[in-house]
Amino acid sequence: MHAQYVNHIQPMLGKYKLSKINFAMCSALQRNLLKKGLKPNVANSIMQLLKSILKKASDTRMIPFNPMNGLARLKDVSGQNIKDGSHRYLTRDEKQEFFDAARSSFYYAAFVLMDETGMRCGECLSLKWSDIDWNRSTVSIHRTISRDKDGKTIIS
Repeated sequence: MHAQYVNHIQPMLGKYKLSKINFAMCSALQRNLLKKGLKPNVANSIMQLLKSILKKASDTRMIPFNPMNGLARLKDVSGQNIKDGSHRYLTRDEKQEFFDAARSSFYYAAFVLMDETGMRCGECLSLKWSDIDWNRSTVSIHRTISRDKDGKTIIS
């Protein structure tokens, strides 16, 4: 976060007092981030940092209101709002292209299973043969695989 502030926010807004920062300046920063070639989700992350700084200033009565209020998040090329860590669904064409390319992959069956059931990757990877009921054509999910903050595998 410090690097985002120093590299992107401070050069444009650092010379102004908090009380002088307005909506137009925030909007100009947002446009400038895109002109620098940053992806919308990266620009949104930087703008979120600025918004939280200005919110704290507003909450502590250093400024009367947050000038970021009302500034829309940037959108990706498909027109969907980008949220940090969010995912989008593949279009039908993208999905078809993916499965055509993956058809010869060792993981093809896992891809199909996850697509057809909505199963997450960690759930699929943790399956055992005993989780499959061939007579009822069902798969039961009893555990998942993930990683902790140190990168160690966790089965829960």
